[in-house]
Amino acid sequence: LKKLVENIRIIEKAIGKIHYGLTKEEKKSRIFRKSLFVVKNIKKGERFAEENIKSIRPADGISPKYFKKIIGKKSTKSIKKCSPLKRNHVNNL
Repeated sequence: LKKLVENIRIIEKAIGKIHYGLTKEEKKSRIFRKSLFVVKNIKKGERFAEENIKSIRPADGISPKYFKKIIGKKSTKSIKKCSPLKRNHVNNL
């Protein structure tokens, strides 16, 4: 039983700890990732379309994986072009 416990402790160390969020290395390289940006001025209540949002660098906004979910949704506030798209800009995201 003692040997079993020792082996379990060795396995726990080998597996490591779960880390949520970005590591130091990922934070440094984050600027090279893409995110969604507003490329045309959007008024409050206006719908998002492929013409007014694009996936560009740096990663200051919503992840591009939400692009299709955002298309057709209404803006919760007016957004100036060249601004990163944030979650609070999109109605029901």
